[in-house]
Amino acid sequence: TLSLLDFNRFAAYRAEQGLFVCVDGAHRVRKEVPVVVAHCLFPPGGLYCDPRVTDDVHFTTQRRWDSSAKYPQFTQQWCRYKPSEVGRRTSLILDVRAVDL
Repeated sequence: TLSLLDFNRFAAYRAEQGLFVCVDGAHRVRKEVPVVVAHCLFPPGGLYCDPRVTDDVHFTTQRRWDSSAKYPQFTQQWCRYKPSEVGRRTSLILDVRAVDL
């Protein structure tokens, strides 16, 4: 069943702390192939710029190979975003991509 997030557990954004992100898994991957998750803030969304600006793009780098291909789990460190500006339209983009072996 699908449920909404409990916004009572959210904290207001504080520029001096930034935003901490950790990707620990993916859910219902369509094809049973290895995947990587890229994440970045939009704007600027460097992964989607032309030319690409990957300075603030992060990727999952270690997969737990004992997890299933449909529900992969990752061993990942926290990464910290400290954007110079944050607005109502600032979004965290999570992009799940198949790895072409």
